[in-house]
Amino acid sequence: RGFGPFTARLGSARSAGFGAVAATAGAPVGSSNRAVAVTPNAFRGEGEGEGDEGGGGGGGGRRGDDDDD
Repeated sequence: RGFGPFTARLGSARSAGFGAVAATAGAPVGSSNRAVAVTPNAFRGEGEGEGDEGGGGGGGGRRGDDDDD
C-alpha cells in the first residue's frame, strides 16, 4: 500500500544516489538566493465580490471519498 509518492520503491533504493539523498533526510535546508519576502493576503481580493465567499461546495467527488484507498 505504501505512502503514495513518498514510498521508496525497491528499484529506486538500488540507484547510486539514493543513499546520499537518504542520508540528508531531516537535515536543515539552506536558504535560497532567490527567496522573497512573504506578502500577507496576496491572494485575497480588495473589493466586494472578488472572493469566493459563501455558497458552493466545489471540489466534485463523492462525499466521504478522501482518496486514502
